Amino acid sequence: MEVEVSTDDAILSVTEALFREIGNDKELTEWLTDLAMQKIDLDKGWNIENDISLVAKEIFRESSHHDKILTRLEIKNIYDDLIKRRSTFVKKMEALGKEALAAMAGAGCSVDDFSYKSTGVAGYFLKIIKPKKFDDYAPTDRAIKGMEGSDAWFSKSSPRKNELEGFVSSTLIPILNKANQLFTEGFRDYVTADEVLKKIYLFGLVNDLQSKFREYRRENNVILLADTTRLLSDVIEGNDTPFIYEKTGNRYKHLLIDEFQDTSLLQWQNLMPLVINTLGSGFITLVVGDAKQSIYRWRGGNMNLLIRDIFIDLVNFRSLFKEEALSTNYRSKKEVVHFNNSFFETATEIIGAEPEMKDHSLLGLAYGKDLAQEVAEKNTTGGYVEIGFIDSDEIETPEEDEKADWKDEAMRRMLAEIRTLIDEKKYIYRDIAILVRSNVEGNKIATYLLENGIEKIISPDSLMLSSSPKITFLLNVFRFLSHQENEVARAELLYYYARFISQKDIPLHSVFSDHKNSPSLAKRKNEQYTF
Repeated sequence: MEVEVSTDDAILSVTEALFREIGNDKELTEWLTDLAMQKIDLDKGWNIENDISLVAKEIFRESSHHDKILTRLEIKNIYDDLIKRRSTFVKKMEALGKEALAAMAGAGCSVDDFSYKSTGVAGYFLKIIKPKKFDDYAPTDRAIKGMEGSDAWFSKSSPRKNELEGFVSSTLIPILNKANQLFTEGFRDYVTADEVLKKIYLFGLVNDLQSKFREYRRENNVILLADTTRLLSDVIEGNDTPFIYEKTGNRYKHLLIDEFQDTSLLQWQNLMPLVINTLGSGFITLVVGDAKQSIYRWRGGNMNLLIRDIFIDLVNFRSLFKEEALSTNYRSKKEVVHFNNSFFETATEIIGAEPEMKDHSLLGLAYGKDLAQEVAEKNTTGGYVEIGFIDSDEIETPEEDEKADWKDEAMRRMLAEIRTLIDEKKYIYRDIAILVRSNVEGNKIATYLLENGIEKIISPDSLMLSSSPKITFLLNVFRFLSHQENEVARAELLYYYARFISQKDIPLHSVFSDHKNSPSLAKRKNEQYTF
């Protein structure tokens, strides 16, 4: 039996095996169909392969080790309940908004008669009738002031202030207060229901995926590396001196555990017998970690092990502990170090002021002032940090792009900054790095930069031949030369010429509709009507 390091091949194989069951397994087929229809309703397309891969990855998360696996019937019941909860909140908010507008119409006025019109207090009622995003349900600052009295509803020069003040106080403010109360009591449940509904149907496939993974291991005679932590835990569970560690404990006298802040609970439980044996035998265990660098919580990393739990689990060896803070930062320049210190100090104060975080001792242990970094002698000058904030309400969205969001605005700013660095400050491209959270975001940014004339990009995908516009152009040349009726290759050639060679503002519609004038199409038309 071999150990397979990556789970990617296994997940791909299992996903394909699951799709092969479509048409054979009636219940599974109906479930996958419903799942695809849900995606279509959310304007996310119909392809569910990536979604299934995400669920497959969840199976290997250590946090799911002892989780109960719900049946499809249980998930369907939860799904129906969440739909009802979400719908109830939406309908109640919509009803209050309509009630307010109806009251205005009855009083012979509209939203435009009040201060700031649709962006003012009265405009809040319009938002909760047809919200474009979650935040539209949240009362704006003007709406909050409007609950306190009628003054916030009118400007000083409002011609109908005296006429409508009584109506506002007796009718509109009570409705606004009801909407605010409903928001306070129900918004969290509404958002939770909405987010869970996007994914919960996927978890009806867990049993099927686990069955396919078992088949994959058996047919390929492999054990996945992702299985080993869980497997080891099952073997040693409840055994103080597990036999599997007898030889290991005798061979290795000292232990070094690095990046301890990213160690998961299950990994620590597996390592603890070795650590206890080492310390009990008079040898040394060195644990190194930094809670501020805990970035792998998504795969089970638990920084609480470093700042609290290790002291509890090894309490019998407390007299042997020696703690040392490595306070000097040798990597970063002065301004970067000072920014990090200020950021964590300020963030701790802000988070600590939240009611649920008040007196939370772990904040101080992880981000306390005594953990501030010092600047190394070689880095006492230099460094630069700049943070830009994007207000989604102020993003200028092109008319043809209704779905532009803060990420689109961030990319526009990034492109402008790169051009400034290259053209004005005389940096070169290899001096610039762009950090992203996922490969999807990296690909999107790389594509955006290529489309805007920046071709010197190095990323895992950009190094692939298929990512090079020039290579793609050459391949399409060969395709077209070998088969001149290939209209896709023809369109690709025309697009490359328009985009990268002529560099003129040629409407893309004319490029992609050019096939209508191609000889091959005319020939097919003649053939179609020639008898």
